[in-house]
Amino acid sequence: MQLIRRMALMNLRILDRGPSAADTKYVPIAVRMLTMVACMGYAVIDLETALADAGKLRHQVKLRMGQIRHMTEYAHGTAFNMLHSINPAASRQYNDQLDWMYGRISACILLPEPEKSYNIVVSLCRLIEKYNSQISSRYDFNPAKPLYKVPALIACANITDYRLDNIIELNTK
Repeated sequence: MQLIRRMALMNLRILDRGPSAADTKYVPIAVRMLTMVACMGYAVIDLETALADAGKLRHQVKLRMGQIRHMTEYAHGTAFNMLHSINPAASRQYNDQLDWMYGRISACILLPEPEKSYNIVVSLCRLIEKYNSQISSRYDFNPAKPLYKVPALIACANITDYRLDNIIELNTK
């Protein structure tokens, strides 16, 4: 019993501790990356709807969209569960930040559908890869790594990629 109490006390001390001085530079990058992972969920749903409305959701594209949806749900679910296990308030903030950021992204891209949704999805994937590589020396979010393949998977839709990464990055700071 004494061992259990000591272990519980040590765990509480570890959990109460904030990020170290070396880690504070990684926190904003990690928050942006996780929020973009969350935005991928909305973006993929919007893309799938836009492709269906445009009549492009057939055969290969439909198969790829199913794969992309599965990868996105896994990454978003893992991030949400990780934050919720640390602190339930963190998962609520995660969802609030998701709504804010996706609203900003959607408002700053003025392309017609399905180009708008397509460009949001592929730009988010590249930004997620960029941010994850910046924090991977200290932290790494492995569930986001399959999202790096999304631009190659969805290329079969034959939609122009305008590389709007900078626009999204500037409008969501």
